[in-house]
Amino acid sequence: MPTDTIRLDQPLDREMVRLFRGQLRRAHRSLRQPDDRSVHTARKAVKRSRAILRLVRPGLRPDRYRQVDRGVRAVGRQLGPIRDAAVALAVTGRLLAEGVLTPGAADRLGEYVRASAAEAHARLEAGGLDALRSDLRRLELADDDLRGLDVSHLALGLAETYARGRRRLADAVAEPSSEALHAWRRQVKHHGAQVALLVPAWPPVLRGAARAVADLADALGDDHDLAEFTRLATLARLPRRDLRAVRAAAETRCPGRERRGRARDAVTRAGRS
Repeated sequence: MPTDTIRLDQPLDREMVRLFRGQLRRAHRSLRQPDDRSVHTARKAVKRSRAILRLVRPGLRPDRYRQVDRGVRAVGRQLGPIRDAAVALAVTGRLLAEGVLTPGAADRLGEYVRASAAEAHARLEAGGLDALRSDLRRLELADDDLRGLDVSHLALGLAETYARGRRRLADAVAEPSSEALHAWRRQVKHHGAQVALLVPAWPPVLRGAARAVADLADALGDDHDLAEFTRLATLARLPRRDLRAVRAAAETRCPGRERRGRARDAVTRAGRS
């Protein structure tokens, strides 16, 4: 049974409940024994669940939408720092291998990032991992939450997500900061997940659209990863010379820099159009 795309021969309301539950249950399974990889899997599933929730929002009671969205967002926020630290460690190793960082600076940065990761894992455990997993089950939509859902609701939800993305793009054009690009990326990710699960409804068009949106989201993700890496390097109190090297490498030598450049170029072109 497909878990990430819609089945056209099933009632729409039940199918969207199934898709939403499937993502929360994937997150629930991934957090049985959390490590960097499983937390990343859980975080991606939580993000997809929010995209589905936004897609069906026009057919969901407003109070129920706010309740579930608030809960799912809270779960995602607890998982984010672990993934950011894992990315920073990978980039640190790459820069050391390329000779950008001195061994001493790499050790200091790695020690700080590992401590940050350990602290994030400790917060997750202290907050009650079992309680977090229970929250994921509690937040599942009930069978009758989407009763009466039809295609017009999905069309409206898809259009609203796309419009929100256009607004965030306009913000990034006006001020192309890493924060603005990250806000745009969140909406791009939501829209991409929605298009991907609807591919069976119109494969010749939606399959290519899903790939294009995923590529854009990856490029914007590179920008966020590099910005977060630079932030952690600053907090690690590296010597000024090494910190300058980190910032220069983030712009010119880190993994993802080419895709990141294309994303920023796209913002520049949008500002000229």
